[in-house]
Amino acid sequence: MSDEAAFLAAIRAAPTDDLPRLVYADWLDEHDRPGGGFLRAECELAALAPADPRREAMQGRLREAGRGVDPGWLASISRAPVEGCGVEFRFRCPKQWEQLQPTGEEGVRFCGQCRQKVFFCSSIEVAQTHASLGECVAVDPRLARKPRDLESSDWELGTFVMGLPLADDEPDPKSEEPPRPPSRRRG
Repeated sequence: MSDEAAFLAAIRAAPTDDLPRLVYADWLDEHDRPGGGFLRAECELAALAPADPRREAMQGRLREAGRGVDPGWLASISRAPVEGCGVEFRFRCPKQWEQLQPTGEEGVRFCGQCRQKVFFCSSIEVAQTHASLGECVAVDPRLARKPRDLESSDWELGTFVMGLPLADDEPDPKSEEPPRPPSRRRG
């Protein structure tokens, strides 16, 4: 097993532990490979409380440190939160990308708690598409985000039949009365 494979295995074995990530970050820097700064920034961001005023600046630093990082590598290592999961839990759902089971597909993991695939998305548009289909997503942490950016008013406003929007001149099937069965005469 290569050094890098050993680092990745150690990270997968303890996804919430910063130490394997920070050791791997040092190794990446020593070998002039990208990603060390990203891993350090991600660890620092994870240590901040959600209401910490330094969070926004740290997210900017994370985005900057992630420039030039391979998206496939990022999908294998990121701590991106899972979004769009509509399952209600009686217990705390991990809802963190790094804690999900890798699958054979790059950028797809499996959540054993809600038994759903989760898709790592490297653009807001791709995340919106998955979210509109009711699928769980983890969004590339290098992307600038806005509140409710995975929601689209287009999905809520249109009427869809078999996945296609109705034409403007088509009657809304919800407003029509259902057809009545033919009457039977008994005689």
